[in-house]
Amino acid sequence: MSAEDANALRAEIQVTREELGETAQALAAKTDVKARAKDAVEDAKAQAKARAKDAVEDVKVRAKQTAEEVKRRPVPPLLIGAVAAAAIALVIYARKRR
Repeated sequence: MSAEDANALRAEIQVTREELGETAQALAAKTDVKARAKDAVEDAKAQAKARAKDAVEDVKVRAKQTAEEVKRRPVPPLLIGAVAAAAIALVIYARKRR
């Protein structure tokens, strides 16, 4: 066996050892149930926070849109007063009929 072949064989052995080490670490990580459960909880928390943040942003956008819509087409105060007066009149009428 030549020196070149021996060096190539040593390099191949070194690569194989590194791959074996990585495989062993991956297998060890898969068998660590506690760590995997902790990771799953952390992922779930992150997802929940992201959803909550999105929901808050959505509410802010919708509130802004609603405010802009009210500014464009405000309900006249006279109409609000008329509805309130009609409601009061109905309550008074209903009480008198009893």
